[in-house]
Amino acid sequence: MLQTKTVTTTTKTTTIINKAESKPLDLSVYVVIDVSVLPAGRDAVAVAEQALEGGATVIQLRAKHLDTKSFIELSNKVKAVAAKFGALFVVNDRVDVALAVDADGIHIGQDDMPLATARRLLGPSKVIGVTCSNTDEVNSAVSSGFANYLGTCAVFPTATKAYAPDFTPLGATGLNSLLQVSTLPIVAIGGINVENVEQLIIESQTALKTVAGCAVVSAIVCAQNPTQATKDLAAKIHPLLKHNSESSIARSLNPRPPRVQLLVNQVAQALSSVRASTPLVHSITNYVVMNDNANVLLAIGASPIMAHSTKEASDIISFCGSLVLNIGTLSDPWIDAMHIAGKKANSLGIPVVLDPVGAGATPLRQSTCVDLVTLIHTDIVKGNAGEISFLAGALANTSGGVQSRGVDSDGTMSEPAHVVRSLAAKVNSAIAMSGPVDYVSDRVGKDVVAVSNGNEWLGKITGTGCDTTTLVAAFAAALNAELKGKSLSAATWTASDDESFDPYLIAGVGGILCMCIAAEQAIAQGGIKGPMSFKTALFDAIANLTPEMIQRFARVDFV
Repeated sequence: MLQTKTVTTTTKTTTIINKAESKPLDLSVYVVIDVSVLPAGRDAVAVAEQALEGGATVIQLRAKHLDTKSFIELSNKVKAVAAKFGALFVVNDRVDVALAVDADGIHIGQDDMPLATARRLLGPSKVIGVTCSNTDEVNSAVSSGFANYLGTCAVFPTATKAYAPDFTPLGATGLNSLLQVSTLPIVAIGGINVENVEQLIIESQTALKTVAGCAVVSAIVCAQNPTQATKDLAAKIHPLLKHNSESSIARSLNPRPPRVQLLVNQVAQALSSVRASTPLVHSITNYVVMNDNANVLLAIGASPIMAHSTKEASDIISFCGSLVLNIGTLSDPWIDAMHIAGKKANSLGIPVVLDPVGAGATPLRQSTCVDLVTLIHTDIVKGNAGEISFLAGALANTSGGVQSRGVDSDGTMSEPAHVVRSLAAKVNSAIAMSGPVDYVSDRVGKDVVAVSNGNEWLGKITGTGCDTTTLVAAFAAALNAELKGKSLSAATWTASDDESFDPYLIAGVGGILCMCIAAEQAIAQGGIKGPMSFKTALFDAIANLTPEMIQRFARVDFV
């Protein structure tokens, strides 16, 4: 996850994968071979090959009026040509034909076979595109979890496909509205040609997204020279396509392994628990992020309190659900308050979450971190690679391979899972380490989870790392309260049962996933003009997170 404490910057990207071929899904130049549109005397296979020679990246075969046997025979021929060029071959509408020829995928409309049924029949490895005409259809397709990309209804007037008399083409404005809400790649179609494609892409784009590609029918299959027509179209399209955030957000359609799915289920349920219990989180935190920490807790459904006086630290924590100790802006009275509140929390069985901001930057930070970890039981330690590496080194008398640079760490760690696992076992704390991939260990180092969600915009505003720590604390409070309601506590967890996860592992994964998925959703909504518009969208996205979104978008695995 890309996040900041004061200035923490890491990056990650992911790519839509055509799992049948293990290669990126390139939808940029999407040619539909419609048999009914072919000029007299033209051969569909020959036109497909000419388009591929011109740079087509996808060939879709549309043959609505062919009998099944003829459609299968033609599909086998077109598939062979597409395979020769390494292009994606997609069958229009007919799932039975796609299965018969083992096509790369299928494209279906709103009136065709239901998306869920198509996915069940085709399995997880095939590409499925679905036509969407409005934002409701986009949201439905995205939320189903079964589509790889979306196609549009006609963006311009077209004679290729029949529409109702009152149909109005989307135009650039309508296409923009679909891009604003989709987290899947979108391919525009309908009346597109070399004369209007540039204007369409430019006028429909959002701040960070363009279409993933443009689909054409008659502009290629009816062209005098389909190869040259495709080359001309590709030359217009490619320079305008951005690195689309919708492509980086799309999740794998492969079923999760059972134990991974069990973890995701429990994280989603934990979010419900946070919302239902509205836990009170006491944060002794740095003054750079106080306001944002309070607001992020409100957004997730928790309540904040921030009291730094030694005279009330013990009293305040007595009625809170969890405690955050954040060393970003230290002073002697604050350090004393941390120890008072931490020891009281320990005595009451209230989870303590430590954020060792800039842990190794100065002797004061070094000694404060070591004292907090050794004199107080910290249930969860959440930091970046430099901070976690310092603690691992300080407690094991070894550097751990990454040097902390103040409040920033841009070093690399060769064995991140090993580091969090070893530190967890050393201090009996769950360890959550942010980076290009986030790693979370349970308190004994048995389970380590890699979280691959996130977006680079998290590194463009101050405090997202500290905000994530408060989210982790909200999850810890809710889970601990839930266990207390059953006359249990998080402290009673043991690592003997494969079906039972450390509650503080769930808290660490939950807090990180909420921040990462919210960032992805904020970008997917479009309209991001800079850091402050992103920040607003991010907090809105946190407030709008649902357990179902955790289920759909979580990219986690055990390592």
